[in-house]
Amino acid sequence: KHLPKMDTFGAGCDPFCQLLFEGQQHKTQVVKGTLDADFEEAFLFDVSNAAADVGHLQLQVLDWDVGSAADTVGSVVLPGELMSRIVKADVGWGQEVFLEVRDDAKKAVVGKDRQRCVVALRVLVLEALKGLDPP
Repeated sequence: KHLPKMDTFGAGCDPFCQLLFEGQQHKTQVVKGTLDADFEEAFLFDVSNAAADVGHLQLQVLDWDVGSAADTVGSVVLPGELMSRIVKADVGWGQEVFLEVRDDAKKAVVGKDRQRCVVALRVLVLEALKGLDPP
């Protein structure tokens, strides 16, 4: 929500998100010409080979451009310590959070409407390894 106007011509922004976690990458579809995108997409991350401590999850918000590389709007990072706890959570545990998008200088990204740019992220633990008895 509250995306900045990124395009010189057009309505504002053609956003999509890229999620990176434990060497895996997923991308949403591009939503063209909007400042408030709803992706409503689900992605699975396989953590069956993850060590006791996993790395951070990075969600990048990007602006798709015709004929050139996507422009970075900003990103959100869930630290490895938090992701390690999520990976160990009980099956069925879930939570939705709204997180501020930050630029490369760690400043809050401000949308065209002068509100802080945020993403809603819903995390859900779907499966657990059978036969393991964590400490």
